[in-house]
Amino acid sequence: MSRRARSGQVPGPDRTALLRWGAATVDSAG
Repeated sequence: MSRRARSGQVPGPDRTALLRWGAATVDSAG
């Protein structure tokens, strides 16, 4: 995942999903 984020070339839909996943992870982590 970090590899993808580092590239900075993530498609629109995938990027949204990535942001959602990140937000969910932070939320669950507290």
